[in-house]
Amino acid sequence: MAVSVLSNLPVLVVDDKDLIRELNRGILESFSAPGARVSVDENGTFRDMQSYAPNAIITDLNVRPTDGLSFTCSARTGPSS
Repeated sequence: MAVSVLSNLPVLVVDDKDLIRELNRGILESFSAPGARVSVDENGTFRDMQSYAPNAIITDLNVRPTDGLSFTCSARTGPSS
């Protein structure tokens, strides 16, 4: 059985809706990415990024308290990136 490219890729799922977070995590786990973590909001995500250092982040365009695009810019340029 081939090893999935996602098996060693740290992924963080950021969404303020429980159903969407768990759906995304389930999809990632089905593609052999068992280490996918979830976060509810922007503040929790930046805290998680300090210890987890994900290589990929899946986020919602409407994640609160800002929006997905602003969050992505902050994540890429902030001190914890």
